[in-house]
Amino acid sequence: MSKWRLMKFINFKTKVVFLSVVPMLFIGVVVTLLSAYYSKQLWELNTKEFTKKFYELRRQELKNYTQLALSAVDYAYRDASADNVMAQGMALDVLRDMKYGENGYFFVYDYDGKNLAHAPKLHLQGRNLIGLRDSDGQYVIQSLIRQAKNDLGGYTEYLWEKPSTGRETEKLSYSAGLNKWRWMIGTGVYKDDINKTIASVEDVVAKNTRQMVWTTMGLSLAVTALVALVAVRFTVSQRRLASRKLQKLSRVCVEEREHERGRVAKLLNTEILSGIKSIGDRLAALKRMPQYQDPPLQEQLTQLHSVLGKTHLGVAQISNDLRPEILIREGLCAAIDKLADSLANKSEIKISVSTVDLLERPPLNTELTCYHITQQALYNIVLHSHASEASVRVRQSHNLLSITIQDNGIGFEPDETLSVREDGGVGLAGMELRTEMLNGLFTLFSAKGTGTIIKIAIPLG
Repeated sequence: MSKWRLMKFINFKTKVVFLSVVPMLFIGVVVTLLSAYYSKQLWELNTKEFTKKFYELRRQELKNYTQLALSAVDYAYRDASADNVMAQGMALDVLRDMKYGENGYFFVYDYDGKNLAHAPKLHLQGRNLIGLRDSDGQYVIQSLIRQAKNDLGGYTEYLWEKPSTGRETEKLSYSAGLNKWRWMIGTGVYKDDINKTIASVEDVVAKNTRQMVWTTMGLSLAVTALVALVAVRFTVSQRRLASRKLQKLSRVCVEEREHERGRVAKLLNTEILSGIKSIGDRLAALKRMPQYQDPPLQEQLTQLHSVLGKTHLGVAQISNDLRPEILIREGLCAAIDKLADSLANKSEIKISVSTVDLLERPPLNTELTCYHITQQALYNIVLHSHASEASVRVRQSHNLLSITIQDNGIGFEPDETLSVREDGGVGLAGMELRTEMLNGLFTLFSAKGTGTIIKIAIPLG
């Protein structure tokens, strides 16, 4: 009887354990597996989206740098004839000296395949490489020239010897043409450098994902009653963590781009512009020397001095676009007013500016960021809105700086904004991210046929 009661007690206890603990263990295992599955899906989704955006950003940077190079030689090119050797030499000098980042440079070929400039590989200068093929059989220079002959330029992927390794590596380049001179100008980036950055981010996300799975499994086995709560909270935490990391990386990319703007502007001011001015002073001195008073020679020196002056103005304009001197001297309102006048004259869009004197100038970084946001918004209006009128309103009240940009153009559906960004448009995304970097609020109002309103509000206190 005693044994029966003991057995009965044990059996009852076993049933309790079986009916309570085992289901909880089962639920814990299921939740753990589901958590691991969805974490992997989240990781793959974030990685895929980041990879897409990062590649698009680098592609856009290559295009922007190439356009910068074209702008740097625009005055020398635009006013020169097709066989003006002096203007071509000046342009090549500027292009050889232009660099960006740690290893960024520009290369120049004529349409027949002859190398005119290649800073890292000076031995290529003067060689005709029209028949050069990579190990995959692609005619590299021919492909770059073919893309450059397009009106807007184009991208080319090929294999090229990487200086740091001495081996052929996949490279992405953007090339554009100066058709009058039959020149191709381009720059590129090695894809393994891009992949290293992406891989480092993927490793961090993957490590966090693995840590989450093991932690969740441990908690599921140790505290079965709290498995569901722990798994859900941990999944949400990891989602936020992954989102913050991607957002932080996006901010780093924008900050690097702003830093690069300042660095390029400083380089143009301190080196290129000073070099051009020095050459101009030497030309002026030559014109005054008795041995150079021959009229034909004087005319050539005058023409050369004129071309050099226009080049100086062009480079100064590029530097000013990157870091406006009027903003440094007089502040945000004066810089926006000048920007609006310039774009109105070029686009035939009537742009009105309404500003009030700020009670106290914001920090320079805030002014520069607000200026670039306004600049991007006005560029979008000029390029895409088909508007006849636009306005900019700058106000300050209660330690809050607000800027409103409005146009009467064709507008667009706000619901399509996300898909536009996914297609590669970085203008709106960049403006919003810059606003968030200042702890501000970015607001967009638009509808087809009713124009667009963009408003940013930046706290100053």
